[in-house]
Amino acid sequence: MWTTCSVGDSSDILGVYRNGFVELVDPVDWPEGARVRVSLSRGAVGAVPAGISKVIVAGYGLPGRCVAEFCDQAEIDCVVIERNSETVRSQSSLGRAIVEGCGSNEAVLREAGIMSADVLAVTIPNESVALRAVEMARRLNPDLYIICRTQYASRGMEAIRLGADDAIKSEQVVALQFFAKLRDHIECVVGVRG
Repeated sequence: MWTTCSVGDSSDILGVYRNGFVELVDPVDWPEGARVRVSLSRGAVGAVPAGISKVIVAGYGLPGRCVAEFCDQAEIDCVVIERNSETVRSQSSLGRAIVEGCGSNEAVLREAGIMSADVLAVTIPNESVALRAVEMARRLNPDLYIICRTQYASRGMEAIRLGADDAIKSEQVVALQFFAKLRDHIECVVGVRG
């Protein structure tokens, strides 16, 4: 997801949030230890890197919907794999490219177009199924960029071992949110009392 960052009166700088960090697009000359305000960009997502033309999303819960929305905004071809028949029917009627089935099933992955995909986002909440999906997809398309959702850091490491390029580990995201919220609260209390 694109973010904007600024320091003091500086103009906004574009960056991308990955693995708990914001990677800035352009170099900056901020002093070491500078306080930075980061906010999600709600505008256009900007240019899509050349060569990214098709994304498959396995799982259409909240994370999968977020990935599909990003693809829609960036005008990237997106195909969803979903097990819930009702979701498949409703999304299909809305024009969403969607395949019913399990993201770890070879036939379903092929039907979704795994052989021509550039990215597979495995957003399935069931870690065992997600890991099987990673392993199967890597076998079918060795050049695919695979990002996988896991609950625990140890399973995220397993996803990488099985072929994922990146893993989003829920417990790590929650830990970072606790840290940020507590830090913000303490800074607010100190700022009010100080």
